[in-house]
Amino acid sequence: MELTRMSQKVCTFALDMKCPNTIKSPQKSVERLLKSGLSFALFRFPKETTIHLILQTEGETRLLSPGEKEPRGFIFAPFQECSQCPTLLIEPQIMAQGWEAIGMATRQLPKRKVSLANPHVRHAESRYEEFFRQSKEAIQRKEVEKIVAADKQTEHGRYHLKGREAALFCKAVEGFSNSMVSLVYTPQSGRWMGITPEVLLKSGNGKFHTMALAGTKKDEETEWDRKNQMEHQTVVRYLEETFRQGGIPFTKGTRYTRRAGHLFHLCTEFSLSPTPAYHTSDLIGLIHPTPAVCGMPQENALRLILSKEKCERNYYSGYLGPINMPEGTHIYVNLRCANIHRYKTLYYGGGGLNQFSELEKEQQEILHKINVLKQLADD
Repeated sequence: MELTRMSQKVCTFALDMKCPNTIKSPQKSVERLLKSGLSFALFRFPKETTIHLILQTEGETRLLSPGEKEPRGFIFAPFQECSQCPTLLIEPQIMAQGWEAIGMATRQLPKRKVSLANPHVRHAESRYEEFFRQSKEAIQRKEVEKIVAADKQTEHGRYHLKGREAALFCKAVEGFSNSMVSLVYTPQSGRWMGITPEVLLKSGNGKFHTMALAGTKKDEETEWDRKNQMEHQTVVRYLEETFRQGGIPFTKGTRYTRRAGHLFHLCTEFSLSPTPAYHTSDLIGLIHPTPAVCGMPQENALRLILSKEKCERNYYSGYLGPINMPEGTHIYVNLRCANIHRYKTLYYGGGGLNQFSELEKEQQEILHKINVLKQLADD
């Protein structure tokens, strides 16, 4: 069992109450978190087995101020920050690693009535075909080279996830070893579950790391077509230009095919050596939103998305993860995610459009991405 110093008080209290040394079920711990009404992030990094918990037991979830340099905790940010969707920071008042430690830390949590609706967030129905047409026209006029179009599905019955979050989180951890699996709740954002393969920014070995992850196919044998190669190269070029303009030394890895569940993506990794003048928040602000979730040129694509896209993205295609923590910074793009409400679950997906995009193929790609989470509920 691993436990951070900040969570010792909680576990010592549980041990004094003579709780059993063996936790009955990881699902029990998740259910306690969900019933507590407290802000928390439960997550597992790619290619790791350890489950992490960051839990805030006191005070309201903090809204990050613009320009704040060294926040510490678990950050949960929307695609585009606004008063309805602020960037949130879950304070690390309790931290635990491993199911046994998490079980100890959650054993005495209160049970409260939890609201699963954010009254400030609108959920207008998406009109993907209309935005696809508008985007293609903008590409033909050369206003944008690439733009990412998002879509969502609303489920009330078979694929509604409320009440099944604990079991599905455990299934996702077992089934998606190459992705970050997360379950996050705050009163401001509501309840979100995600399975994302895309690193936005992480630290390690004295450097920072990011990736261009764009281009999607269903099977490994199929050759990468021109559309997907061009889509990927747009993100690579954006990152190269961004780092050069920012004066940030970088090295670029060799492009390869990365598996994420039943899908495959083109991936190119970058290592960064920024000067001490760059804080972690500066680097995130420099990179996000990349053409993998927005488009190119960024300013034109973002303007078109905010004015024409009818899918309210909220925290989809934003980012999440621990920042400036003892184990470092591990920020991921919030992809393959679902927002769980009391009577419905909203599933989100998206795909990059360029001059070679075809409506039916793009709709199928989004469906495959949305099904990453839905298939857990179907098994």
